[in-house]
Amino acid sequence: MDTDLSNHLGAFGSRLDRRRPPLCPELELWLLADGVDLEGACDELAEGEAPPFWAFCWGSGQALARYVLDHPERVRDKRVVDLGTGSGIVALAAARAGAAEVIAIDLDPVSRSAARLNALHNELDITTTATAPEQWDLMLAADVLYE
Repeated sequence: MDTDLSNHLGAFGSRLDRRRPPLCPELELWLLADGVDLEGACDELAEGEAPPFWAFCWGSGQALARYVLDHPERVRDKRVVDLGTGSGIVALAAARAGAAEVIAIDLDPVSRSAARLNALHNELDITTTATAPEQWDLMLAADVLYE
């Protein structure tokens, strides 16, 4: 199932594993396998290749997902948007916590594919898109602002 995603790992290797993020063990995601030479991969990225941000489960994404799972009343029965979804962990947490609808937004089409596969694997329903809908009840964003 991860074959198509693995083709987009570039300098980071060619293997994904199903992994349970430490802060959200109730969710299982297709993420980069252990044993990746991050230093070597980063050197290669400096030469122009874009990193597969979706193949990592970033700390603030896990923290926000954990918050959503621990406080389902924040998303229950709402139309929730996850901006810069990456692997989809926040979107998946919102769906698991009872959101009426979850829209996972990412400009990267491979990220959207990863989020869809992760939702399917966790038996959760999300919609993926590159653009925000006109209306929503709650927008969630983690690891999207760096400068």
